[in-house]
Parts: sequence; C-alpha cells; structure tokens
Amino acid sequence: MASEFSRDVADQTSAFWQHFYTTHALRHEPSPFARWCMQHHLTSGQRMLELGCGNGRDTFAFAGHGLALLAIDGCEVAIRNNIAFERSRQREGQSPRFQALDVKQINTLPALHPVWFDGEDRVNVVYSRFFLHAIPEVLEDQLLAFAGQYLPQNGLMLHEFRTTQDPLMQLGEVLSPTERWTDHYRRFIDTAAFCQKVKRLGWKEIHFEERNGLARFGAEDPVVARVVLQR
Repeated sequence: MASEFSRDVADQTSAFWQHFYTTHALRHEPSPFARWCMQHHLTSGQRMLELGCGNGRDTFAFAGHGLALLAIDGCEVAIRNNIAFERSRQREGQSPRFQALDVKQINTLPALHPVWFDGEDRVNVVYSRFFLHAIPEVLEDQLLAFAGQYLPQNGLMLHEFRTTQDPLMQLGEVLSPTERWTDHYRRFIDTAAFCQKVKRLGWKEIHFEERNGLARFGAEDPVVARVVLQR
C-alpha cells in the first residue's frame, strides 16, 4: 500500500476539491450517518472535532443538535463558504468554528485552538464521514494517534467510510492494492484490519456494521462501514 500521497496525486486531489466546492451549491441537509449518530450516540453539550467537514451539511445539523463544533477541512473554498453561510444565519446558540487545515498538519490544531484541547471542556467526540477513505493510511494512523492523545476517557470516535467490499473499488486507476484514482483519490479500507488496529490502540468497539443501504446517493449505493469507538 502506498504510504503517502505522491506529489502528483496530492496536487490533483487538492485541485479536484477546490473545483468541486467552487462549482457545487451548498447542501445543508444532514447525511444519513449524521442523523443516525444524533439518534443513537450524540447529545447536546458534547464538543466535537469534525474531520473533513466539506460543505458543512453535518456540521450545521450537529450545531442545531446542541453540540459545540470545531470543523476542519483542507479545502479553503469549502471553509470560506461555510463561514459565510454561518454569518448569514439568524439563529441563537453557539456557532461552529471552522478551520482550513491540511490533515497532515493535525498536530498543529491544539496550538491554533488551545481551549478545545485542554481542560474539562476539551473535545470529547471525533467524527468523520467519507473522510478516512480519502486519505492514505499513514495519515489515518496520525489521526488515530491524535485522537488517542487528546480525547478524554470515554470519548468517542464515529467514522463512516468506504470498504474493500465496495464495488467502486473495481473501477479507476490502480494505485495500490486498496487505492484507486477515478476523478479523485480513494482508499478502500479493509475493515478487519482497521478494527484490529484500533483495538491494539486501546479503543473499545461500541458499534460496527459494513453493508450497502447506509449511504445511498442517487443511483449509487456503496458498501460502507459505520464504526463507533470509545476511548
């Protein structure tokens, strides 16, 4: 497996998402995964770090659910759009904090937002949807280490991602046994290996499922995993 983006893949990936969020209208209804998380695992007052927030569709739903949000994405266009949208809203309650940040720089986040990572009111939930499969495994490992360092006892991680059972894995240019390039980069995650990894790191599995029917979008019905882990 490739351990890191090549320079060419990294540049093309960045260009793809900059163009995507420049040309696509904001979509603010929450994803099915976000709805499921709010129904089963999230409560008002929790403090969430959202990885790869994109257009903020889940971020704004979580804020309406009473969570405090620090949401990051590597695409500056998406972050600017989210900030502008939040400023245009007329509502009460705490606004999400947005930060443009390349995931490779995740370890700089506590210096940028120290109140979120120190003391009793620090982040206690890490959430990502369709993000882990968008980065190489070496960056996934960096994120898992980061969450393990900063989440308190009983803190949660909630992730949804494409797996090696997804038919889309059969398409595109083969970059490695689990990585493909179509119009952008994807890494299809071996769930058995992922679950073994997080168990070794000390995480307790609260929920796991892998199937289609969870993330339908138009005619597409990918095989994804939903994983909830507790510190």
